[in-house]
Amino acid sequence: MNIVICSPANRFTGGPTLAHQLCKTLIRCGYNAQMYYYHKKKGQPLVHDRYAAYKLPYIGKIPNDSNTVVVVPETAPDILKKCSKCIKVIWWMSVDNYYDKYLSSRRNKVLNLGGLIKYDVFKGPNYHFVQSEYARDFLNSKGISDSVILPVSDYLDDCFLTIKSPTEEEKSNLIAYSPKRGLQFTEKIIQMNSQYKYVRLENMTQEEMIEKLKHCKLYLDFGNHPGKDRIPREAAMCGCCLLTCKRGSAGNAVDIPISDNYKFDDKDENLEKISMRIRDIMENYSIHSLSFEDYRNTILSEKELFEQSARRAIQIISESK
Repeated sequence: MNIVICSPANRFTGGPTLAHQLCKTLIRCGYNAQMYYYHKKKGQPLVHDRYAAYKLPYIGKIPNDSNTVVVVPETAPDILKKCSKCIKVIWWMSVDNYYDKYLSSRRNKVLNLGGLIKYDVFKGPNYHFVQSEYARDFLNSKGISDSVILPVSDYLDDCFLTIKSPTEEEKSNLIAYSPKRGLQFTEKIIQMNSQYKYVRLENMTQEEMIEKLKHCKLYLDFGNHPGKDRIPREAAMCGCCLLTCKRGSAGNAVDIPISDNYKFDDKDENLEKISMRIRDIMENYSIHSLSFEDYRNTILSEKELFEQSARRAIQIISESK
């Protein structure tokens, strides 16, 4: 059985990282897995520099036969239109991005071209991989049975999993946030807590992220949480406490398994409560940090769990042929 994992060409983000992780893991487990790159641009390499070290095989065309499993992200389901004989899998790495990236781009094309038939992401695939509990709940709400929903999550790069836990002495009254995630509400929090210094996490390498986060006591994330996001986990592994909203994957106790004491609805009436919690964390960091130890241990176990779930998913697909 051939397994083809699709990823945008020459792009380094969470989704492509996950796709390459799966291909690498399946090859290590003895499966015939390979990459297929789409959205190719003339004059640019197919494989991003950050994935070159994986040394993964790739193909230029997906064979349309019953012995091929095709795995596509939820933002590129149209690839499956030409895979009628294949075993088709949509990998829900996020939910929100399906609406924000795929459907919105489709609407624009419809306006420009006079109408396009989009792929039916709910009835078309044979199976659905889910990266998060949030995605599973979403598919259930669309009438998709758990029998064709297979959990295949992800894990952090080794540089985050092997970090030596920072001591309290290494921490400062610094608060990290990403300007791409819930910035409008986050700026209100910053304005109410201007006595602290803030670190914007943008345009950084992984090494730079680690160096910044190791000195922060807290990471704020009031974004949409379209899937089980990496940055909250990366921050936790760098010894940060977390405060999040309850949107998307942050709204359940599986994807971000932290106490509800650290989750708030992003509403103006909660700004004072959030500010009080921030001050408490800054003044009593060592006590609050202990509350995230179970979360950190869960993150450390994700790499092994990823391999187990990937093997299990392919086994189920193989046995169903």
